[in-house]
Amino acid sequence: MKKLMKFTVADLRNIVRDPMQTMTAVAPLIIIVVIRIFLSVAREQVIQFFDYDIISDYPMIISFFSLLIPMMVGLVIGFIILDERDESMINYYAVTPLTKKGYLVFRMTVPIVFTFLVSVVFYLSLYDIYAVDLLKLLIVSSLLALQAPVFSFLMASFASNKVEGLAIGKLLGMMIVPPIANYFLVSNWSLLFFIVPQTWVSAIITGKNIGFLNLPMIVSLSLFIHVAIIIFCIKTFMKKVDGS
Repeated sequence: MKKLMKFTVADLRNIVRDPMQTMTAVAPLIIIVVIRIFLSVAREQVIQFFDYDIISDYPMIISFFSLLIPMMVGLVIGFIILDERDESMINYYAVTPLTKKGYLVFRMTVPIVFTFLVSVVFYLSLYDIYAVDLLKLLIVSSLLALQAPVFSFLMASFASNKVEGLAIGKLLGMMIVPPIANYFLVSNWSLLFFIVPQTWVSAIITGKNIGFLNLPMIVSLSLFIHVAIIIFCIKTFMKKVDGS
């Protein structure tokens, strides 16, 4: 436990030293504040200029912003992993009592726990705007939490440095496009969007294109997609580390 605390403190110090990482780390909390202001202002402006009430689109808008939380958390951890890989610290940890497996577990656990907590706070802070029942809140927050290490390990797998990591991070941001497309498109082809894990979160909140599934099936399929992608990301990352 003490070693994990030391790792966490060291991570916090590294994040604070880098302004970009600091801004990315606090972004999930900023999102909570911004969306409360944004929704009310945006609704008034849209009604005034377009005579359309976006309140019916609140589920999509809220779910869209929630998808940014694991992305931001994942990018921060991804930057840290890149530093540790470049400094050969991962190979060093492999021969310590922590072991390489322990390192991977730690690098997955922290973003998962943090993202879950922030996601719960995010939806609860908007309860007066869009009320989510407890079961749905826990399911969505859990899925969002599982998305954080996906961003971390994909970035660390395909980036050679922080500059490339930032570029790849922006590219990975395109993963929020399928959920938006799934919301607006009504077609059998929309089922392809569910290969992307982010689509499940949006669909659970909005109810789009999953009405034919019951809750156990939704949970099972969404977990399968998330876990399968995490396993792929970890295996890809380990090949990169072992080959370096």
